Amino acid sequence: MANDDIKDWLRYDPETGVFTWAKSPGSRRRAGDVAGYVDRKGYRTIRFQNRLYLACHLAWLFARGEMPPSVIDHKNLNPSDDRIENLRLATQSQNIAHALIRKNNTSGFKGVCRSRNRWIAYVAPNRRHVRLGSFKNIEDAARAHDAAAIKYFGAFARLNFPRPE
Repeated sequence: MANDDIKDWLRYDPETGVFTWAKSPGSRRRAGDVAGYVDRKGYRTIRFQNRLYLACHLAWLFARGEMPPSVIDHKNLNPSDDRIENLRLATQSQNIAHALIRKNNTSGFKGVCRSRNRWIAYVAPNRRHVRLGSFKNIEDAARAHDAAAIKYFGAFARLNFPRPE
């Protein structure tokens, strides 16, 4: 992709995170229309020259002058909020650590699972599963996860219990 080409066709508002067409790309879209669509995962996707781009990657290009070298994380967890202040570079491991609790989670806490009559706490930095211990109390396991998540992921840690202000 020629970065200059896409910048000729799209306009980006860093305050709202919205992309609009600068020129009419076809008969169904006019200049000024919002570009792209929101996919089933909630990410805004823009087709340009028969290629799909995530709007968050294009936002990084427009604001920083280059395509992001790695994963883009949405700080507020809204994948269609492409304001530049809401975007930050992350590793895949950091991005996963920042994600919400999975829908198939049965313990109700991130990084905690049941094993017989005990609760196991774990984290997974860099795709390496680290077992933190076995606990009788589920809250103790959740707190062990939180402490390790802060150690391994820092600002990207998604905690079970909010950080004290």
